Amino acid sequence: MTSEPCGFTVGFDKRAATIDATQHLIVLGHRRFGLLSAPTEGNERALERGAGVAAALAQAGLTLPDAYRRCGAISLGSASTLMHGPRALPQRPTAVVATHDVFAVGSLLACRYAGVRIPDDLSITGVDNTDLGATQAPGLTSVRTPITQNGRAAARTGDRATRGPRGDRVPHAAVRECQARQHRTAAGSLGRP
Repeated sequence: MTSEPCGFTVGFDKRAATIDATQHLIVLGHRRFGLLSAPTEGNERALERGAGVAAALAQAGLTLPDAYRRCGAISLGSASTLMHGPRALPQRPTAVVATHDVFAVGSLLACRYAGVRIPDDLSITGVDNTDLGATQAPGLTSVRTPITQNGRAAARTGDRATRGPRGDRVPHAAVRECQARQHRTAAGSLGRP
């Protein structure tokens, strides 16, 4: 008998989260975008969130040039450093989609330090709607992801995955259950270009 770990995935549509954020910024009138993300190699979440931004832009006839795309570790310091690239471009982005609230808040801090006014000079949005975004002035606009619901679904799925047809425990199983509902939490970090 081999020993294999029980495997299952519970999540949400990562691409839809950034499509929603990007489309909202497009509706506000933004046409030049920046993207801050974790490295995409071996990282499905970062890859899908970046693909969502690109898909929304393509649907609107816009592109995301490589010079406007920055990847790094998910930390406030990394986000601050990453923001120097887009701010130094001859045509600065008017909006930045950060694939995680930590990137967004680090960007807000870097902009504040550099005298960039949020949202007058630049709009920034995040994903995950963590409490960190609420600590900023202006508050961070972020896509709320179903973290609590995912936790509950993971517990239910894990329990089901370890039970046989009569409800008895089995050594391993593989199950995939997904959710896809996002909500944008409006705060003060978005404006018109």
